Amino acid sequence: MNHSQAQYVVFLQKPFKIATGGSILDPDVNLLNSIMTGITACPRGVLMPQAITVKTLVNENRAFAGTGGVSHVCQQRGFWPGFLDRATGKVYLSRYADGRPARIHLLDGLPNELVVSRSHSGQVAAIKGSVIAGFVLDGVFYTRDQVSMMMD
Repeated sequence: MNHSQAQYVVFLQKPFKIATGGSILDPDVNLLNSIMTGITACPRGVLMPQAITVKTLVNENRAFAGTGGVSHVCQQRGFWPGFLDRATGKVYLSRYADGRPARIHLLDGLPNELVVSRSHSGQVAAIKGSVIAGFVLDGVFYTRDQVSMMMD
């Protein structure tokens, strides 16, 4: 994804254009406020946790096993693992710690602004609870549920 281009993010099936730097252009303010305040539930009806860990991602993979909501299935259609910070509307592609794009959801390549704790070795142990894992295709963020429905 070219960082100089605007990004798009999809909230509840509605795309919003995200300008470089993460500001949302022309959003439906009421819908956006309800989503970004954390009032809404995460995919599959799970309430937003205080922090996201590797265990959270493993549990999501188990919940979406056998659907298009997992990396190894949806990457065949050009989706890249990514994350959406519902607090800011920013979308991040999953990356290795060295910055290379990753084909699975990894916490280590996320920016420090999302990190809430690190292990003794410096690896990311947890990120903000406002972040959700999903997938990015052509600059549009999709939740695991959305991708799963698209693949059915």
